[in-house]
Amino acid sequence: MKFNHTYLLVQLTIGLVIFNGTISGQTNFVKEFDLIPKTPEASAIIAYQDQPVNMYTGRAMINLPIGEISTGNLSDNISISYQTGGNKVNQIAEFVGLGWSLNAGSTITRKINGLPDEYKYDDLDVKGFLFLKDEYTYEDLVSPSFNYNWPSDPSNEFYDKLAYGCYDAEPDEFYFKIGEFSGKFLFDWDGQIVVISESDVKVELSGLLLGEEGYSFQNWILTDPFGNKYIFNTGDTELTENMSSNISIGCGLATSRLSFTSSWKVSEINSYNNIDLFYYNYEDYFYQQSWNGFETRTFRLSTGSNCSGSYSGDANFSQNSSKIYGKRLSRIQSNDGEYIDFNYLVDRTDISGLLEFNNFKRLESIDFGRGNYPYKSVEFQYLENSSRLMLESYYEVGNDGVSTPPYSFSYHSTFFPSINSQSVDWWGFHNGSTGVSLVPEGYYLSAAGNYVRVYGRDRSPVYQKTLSGMLQSYTIPTGGRIEYEYEQNEFSHINGDNSNLEEFILIDAGTQVNGVGDPDEPNVMQERSVDFEITESQQVSLR
Repeated sequence: MKFNHTYLLVQLTIGLVIFNGTISGQTNFVKEFDLIPKTPEASAIIAYQDQPVNMYTGRAMINLPIGEISTGNLSDNISISYQTGGNKVNQIAEFVGLGWSLNAGSTITRKINGLPDEYKYDDLDVKGFLFLKDEYTYEDLVSPSFNYNWPSDPSNEFYDKLAYGCYDAEPDEFYFKIGEFSGKFLFDWDGQIVVISESDVKVELSGLLLGEEGYSFQNWILTDPFGNKYIFNTGDTELTENMSSNISIGCGLATSRLSFTSSWKVSEINSYNNIDLFYYNYEDYFYQQSWNGFETRTFRLSTGSNCSGSYSGDANFSQNSSKIYGKRLSRIQSNDGEYIDFNYLVDRTDISGLLEFNNFKRLESIDFGRGNYPYKSVEFQYLENSSRLMLESYYEVGNDGVSTPPYSFSYHSTFFPSINSQSVDWWGFHNGSTGVSLVPEGYYLSAAGNYVRVYGRDRSPVYQKTLSGMLQSYTIPTGGRIEYEYEQNEFSHINGDNSNLEEFILIDAGTQVNGVGDPDEPNVMQERSVDFEITESQQVSLR
């Protein structure tokens, strides 16, 4: 099958802020959430080939089956999924390979807005959202009684603290995926949990434990529309510690090192009738990563009325670093003896650029069994001599030792620079550029009206470099092959207040193919277009 994968084509504004002769360049570190897998079990060939395209992002949603554990009214499907949005230079491959995600169990992942909701620091009067709401109301925020004798008037302290980031008035967002249901939740100004989901999912928090630096969340309990309960215990959490000495959130916290819970792993699933149970066990791993976050270069552009020429500028770099205390799934077990073991046995070699690491291994196999007797295993193979962990194939082995035909994968060039490399385009993808700066090269208008050339790095996207490590094709056990073609996002500068994005077209491929890969049957491609209209002027960002 030849899949003509086409990125969304859209215009967006790329701007550089120039203020008092200072030009800044920044890499993009937006974390994108994994695609939610569909049911992986499928025997018909159409299930392997009907890979849908997201009509908003233009990305293919690839989910491949591994196995299943079930008992009574509960089941958990195990699969791997691949994201076709590209691989950024600073991206750490997951334990099953770059671009791939292992879908097993359930997770709550937090997006922190400002400070962690539960954080406080009394010595500097710093308050996360859950503490701020106890002293102020939403009306204080949207209908201020502001005194314009600022900042001398004490009544303006609230707004001053908000401006400096000492008070956090925006709640964090908690994203969840339980079984086939997903969504997010957050706290409102009354301290109640608000659930945003297409499904009727109930979220409960068993309690808040108050400590010196704020609350700690006790167990989360999520109930799906069928009445099954997903319990997330405090012990099965992942922590992120910010080690950046130059991070500033105001109020004198310029050298603080914040540590916060970034995700919660499901510990137990209890069926609606309290008969069937799944238990989830995890093992710890750790790594510390640093990256180039922000760079500022200052240029002397006003030494005279005829200022012109070329400048390299004085650089100021921001070095960011985080410690990740993670949990990876090691076993799922049912109360009737079914189990799945996840085996991480081999140390990873794609760790160039990590400051520290411990128990950082790749997934070698997944064993399925009942009682003390395994009945099958899924084995994973990886490419050798690759700068990132790359999944080469996986296949099933029965208890008789007989292997099934594999899923096998091929990629575009697997070369990547170090995760700290500045050889990146506007979005953080590899572009092969050289130099020692993140600030883009260009000509800028000085205060004297002359154009000044600023030396820097070429941040333009390079198609072949952007493809680094991207899935090119894969072969399914029946012998058919699925291929992918990619196009880069297109962008241009939009000048003038009246310029706006009015329409874009997404083209994707159909799925009418020969399922068994018969070379005598030609591929049949379909072209489909969808028109979108944006009626008001706005800036559009691509991620």
